[in-house]
Amino acid sequence: MSQPILIAGPEDEFQVTLDAKRHWEALTQDLDDELAMEVVDGQVSVIDEVEQAMSRFTSAVRTLPMFSDRKAVWFRNITFMGDTRVGKTEAALQAVEQLVEMLPKLDPSVRVMLNASPFDSRRKGQKALLKVCDATVYKKSKDSQGVVDMLRREAQQQGVRFQGNAAEILAEKTGGNGRMALAEFEKVATYIAGDGDTISEALVTELVAEAGESSFYEPVLAFHSGRMAWAMEALRRYFFAGREGRALLVMLQRRNSQLIQLRALSDAGYVGGGGRGGTSLDRASSQFGHYFADGSAKAGLSVLNMAPWQAGQAARDAQNFSLKQLLRFQQEFLETFRQLSAASKGEQEGVFRTLFLRCLS
Repeated sequence: MSQPILIAGPEDEFQVTLDAKRHWEALTQDLDDELAMEVVDGQVSVIDEVEQAMSRFTSAVRTLPMFSDRKAVWFRNITFMGDTRVGKTEAALQAVEQLVEMLPKLDPSVRVMLNASPFDSRRKGQKALLKVCDATVYKKSKDSQGVVDMLRREAQQQGVRFQGNAAEILAEKTGGNGRMALAEFEKVATYIAGDGDTISEALVTELVAEAGESSFYEPVLAFHSGRMAWAMEALRRYFFAGREGRALLVMLQRRNSQLIQLRALSDAGYVGGGGRGGTSLDRASSQFGHYFADGSAKAGLSVLNMAPWQAGQAARDAQNFSLKQLLRFQQEFLETFRQLSAASKGEQEGVFRTLFLRCLS
């Protein structure tokens, strides 16, 4: 058995998730059997969920597939290893100790990857876990340098380069937010596709919105990322700025409608790669485009009219949920509309927090 992989970092560290996805792709690239690839959710909010998550992971690593001699298991988005209320419980401490004891003894045919944030590397159990794993631990940056480094790594992966201080400008314009910075990078990289491989300072200045403008849309991006911690923090920032709840609900409904379309098209095999962060909807356009011709009342609602970089980001978000979940979100938005009608402006944040809890828990 190869040494288990552990990617860890501070709370809601975007680089942890990004790096984990890349390792998982590498870990499973030679596996053809879907039953030989298993993902176990490690996000917990109460003590009982820690034990349930560990039970699912233990079952996954000890159950070998019938039609393959190898298996890969991803213990994804573990949240009980940090300096948090749940992370300090006896159940969480015992879970880490159980992992330290279990991982070195697994069947040699089982490959394991874990990603955890937040991660408290000061604790005895976590220190022991780092020793039994091939571990990468990201530290929280005091400035935007961590985001700049991430952007440069991503640019190298995609075969493009930043000119001068273009990466620093992009990080500054997105307020040091890793998710937003990467989304904006993909937009710019798609824009230059076919016209060179250099992202200039002038291009970033022209195409990337300032952080204040981006944060207006942040709760929508956070909600559809499926990450509760980021979603709640984005809500706090949104309403702290004195913004209005009905505008946010309209944005959520519109984005969710796009994701419903993309999820349905993806499940039916109509969504393909479009290069450099984009997504190709050519097959879908040829099949359904005539329903959304220019001038049609439905044209503005169709994902077929989205730019490739926009479709690429939305398609990735759509994969975070099943079609059934996305349809349920629309029903929840309708109920939230009714609640907003009776709520004062001071009560609107509470209405949305309840909505996010119902949908993302």
